[in-house]
Amino acid sequence: MKKCFLNWFFRVACLCLSISLVYADGNAAHVAADESVNASKKRNKQLLKIASANVMDVDGSLKVTVNKRYKEDASLLSYSIIDIDTGAAFVDAEGLLVAISSGMILLTATSAGDANYLPASTSQLITIRKGKPKLSVASSNKVTVADSLHVTVNSPTTYERGGAVNFKIVDAGSGSATIDPHTGLLVAKAAGQITVMATSSGDSDYESSNVLHVVEIAQRKPSLKIIVND
Repeated sequence: MKKCFLNWFFRVACLCLSISLVYADGNAAHVAADESVNASKKRNKQLLKIASANVMDVDGSLKVTVNKRYKEDASLLSYSIIDIDTGAAFVDAEGLLVAISSGMILLTATSAGDANYLPASTSQLITIRKGKPKLSVASSNKVTVADSLHVTVNSPTTYERGGAVNFKIVDAGSGSATIDPHTGLLVAKAAGQITVMATSSGDSDYESSNVLHVVEIAQRKPSLKIIVND
């Protein structure tokens, strides 16, 4: 009888202990959850907005500007880009955005948040237009009759883009010359002044462009030789 009572008492004690442990674990989890919720409630919700331009030209650059609802938020911003259709660009850790190819891109700025502010992000569609290269002539603007001059053009386009450059004489003026439309090799025929136009054809990333180059053709001084006959 005494043994049965002890067994019954032991089972009741174990059951009470189990219930106490379950209650303690549940209560601890509930307290932890409450603390987590309270911590989240204490952090302010950020509101970010990209304020910099949403239109760029190929090879152009801009500093991404992001307005924050709370200026005292000191968390660092990170940036990322998704290329859309043919658009392409690069952005560094400081928010310097460089346009590479024409088209559309999606720029996203993200704040990781801190002890006072929740994480947040904002995005902006950016249109990258074709670049408008400014050509310049690097060769001389003087040549003598019967001599040749190779007209060379500098272009600010990158990655060998911008299309082929062709040449033509648009104003013969008082001089005369011929020019190869593909190589720019000019041969002077008569003294005076002529105007050459160099034109880039353009491509998917650059508009067509041209530059004028005035060339002065000087008279050739005849070479005289005196021959004395004995």
